Amino acid sequence: MNLRTAKLQTAVKLHTSASIHLDAIRGLAALLVFFGHLRALFFVPYASILHPNALITALYFVDGFGHTAVMVFFVLSGFLISSSVFRSLETKRWSWGWYAQNRLTRLYVVLIPALLLGAFWDLLGMHVFGMGGVYGSNPHYTSIVPEAINQTASWGSWLGNLFFLQTIFVPSYGSNAPLWSLSYEFWYYLLFPIGVFILSRQQTGRVRLVCCAVAFLLAALVGKGILLYFPIWVMGTALCFLPCAGHSVRRWLCPFGSLLLMAALVLQRSHRIHSAIGSDYLLAGAFTFFLYGVLGSRNKVPALYERLARFFSGISYTLYLVHMPFLFFVTAFVIGSRTLWQPDLVHLGVGVLVIAVALSYTCLIWLLTEAHTDQVRKFITNRLSKPVETNRYSV
Repeated sequence: MNLRTAKLQTAVKLHTSASIHLDAIRGLAALLVFFGHLRALFFVPYASILHPNALITALYFVDGFGHTAVMVFFVLSGFLISSSVFRSLETKRWSWGWYAQNRLTRLYVVLIPALLLGAFWDLLGMHVFGMGGVYGSNPHYTSIVPEAINQTASWGSWLGNLFFLQTIFVPSYGSNAPLWSLSYEFWYYLLFPIGVFILSRQQTGRVRLVCCAVAFLLAALVGKGILLYFPIWVMGTALCFLPCAGHSVRRWLCPFGSLLLMAALVLQRSHRIHSAIGSDYLLAGAFTFFLYGVLGSRNKVPALYERLARFFSGISYTLYLVHMPFLFFVTAFVIGSRTLWQPDLVHLGVGVLVIAVALSYTCLIWLLTEAHTDQVRKFITNRLSKPVETNRYSV
């Protein structure tokens, strides 16, 4: 592999509009996960709606894209992380210590507080509300969090999630089901640079052989489930090797990519593809093509759009990690073992209030944690005397 061919965004700075669009995509993906969980916790399934209409149907259609949003995160992560790796190799700044500092500070600044808060909300909820309703026997909630929360909210599971072993040796901790994808991400962070060294002609045969052995051991450790989704993550890496689209190409690339992505979304949402992994691959491929068009964007964007994109992208990681245990507790407090809500005007209004409270909670946690990521990196760097890269798109 000749790293000099990775020219799309490893050496060229993103245009401002492309950067804003990436922010908007990441923020929207996090919101889709959040809205999907909120709908499932508070409102009846679509089949149980007494008086469906076009608006309700549209809302329920959109709220089903939570898993799709995770595939979007994977492709985005593959592009952003691999761009950072290639850039550091090209500029001779690569080291495993540098890489570990950047990845682990990014992950742990939010993950440790999220695990502590998850333990707090779950243990408090089980103590106050018991094992009925949300935390126990209601089959609706066990379909959201498959295993009993009193079993998964153990300190063994907590430690396993701290070291990204969920879905390998332990389940996701307690009610925080979204933690499954963080385990996938972490192991992809390790597998990718090892794969680069294996393929790079610049490495000695001994280094490549050692990397092959390590890759084999990691593959055996993480298992088939995580490995099956690694090619989706690598789809983002492929964007680093595509040429920047010229003006004549950009005029049709974004519209065509948008149509392709919408078609894939409709196919996935209508369950026309019976294979779950096949559906995910189709969606990820369509999104990768769409993202290629976005990266070539040069258009001016409205100021309000930019502010919203920057805001929701900024809190996206925190929102993803902290919303679920909090929503579970609020559900237990507001609904308990009673019937789920119909999506009528009154309950939709209450749902908007819950959204406002949950986003306020997220912003508070963000201010105390993720907002200080760069400071934490600099502190660790000063202690270890290693160079550090600050990148608003490190994920």
